[in-house]
Amino acid sequence: DSILKNPIKLQALRSNSGWSLNTSSIDVITELLYRFEGDDKFTSTGFLNFLDPRTGKKMANPVINAPPDLGKTKIYFKHKGLGGEEHGPFEVVFDPGSALVDQSISMLKQIPGSWATYRFFQERGMFYLRPTSGCGVDKVIYAWDNDKILDKEFPIIECDSDNPYAHPPDYKNFLYAPTGTKFIAVQVFFKDGTKSKVRITKSK
Repeated sequence: DSILKNPIKLQALRSNSGWSLNTSSIDVITELLYRFEGDDKFTSTGFLNFLDPRTGKKMANPVINAPPDLGKTKIYFKHKGLGGEEHGPFEVVFDPGSALVDQSISMLKQIPGSWATYRFFQERGMFYLRPTSGCGVDKVIYAWDNDKILDKEFPIIECDSDNPYAHPPDYKNFLYAPTGTKFIAVQVFFKDGTKSKVRITKSK
């Protein structure tokens, strides 16, 4: 939908305790109300304990907390403007599967410099790899001292939507570097069909 037709946008963030559904809007909002598909009444999100400089009033809380097992559903929003006039309802579709993929990819793309970190431990060089969750990653390939031909694949964890940040107890998110290794080259292929540039992390 056009942002002019539906000014409410939703960004969903998953934690082990549930979903934080963060709203944003091009409109000035003095109060935000919502209802999930199947509910009868709209509920106010409440207010934050500081003033919105645009209105001089307490800022409308932009976040809805939802349980971790929330399935695909429609969420309807209404909001009040500066004069107290009501706008909406506006419909937003929440899909937990695509939301988890989007969140996982976004988090990784924000920290490409941390995808691989080097550590020297017990007389051995090691590289710890960050892109390991199948919730946002299709595959990770790498190579030692070669950023042109990445001929090895690092195992990733199958996505568990109920516990997306858990690692199996026997999973190893590191590689022992061959003696004399100068760097590791890593490339990530994401669930949305995109892929990263080849990233190099040096051993020293």
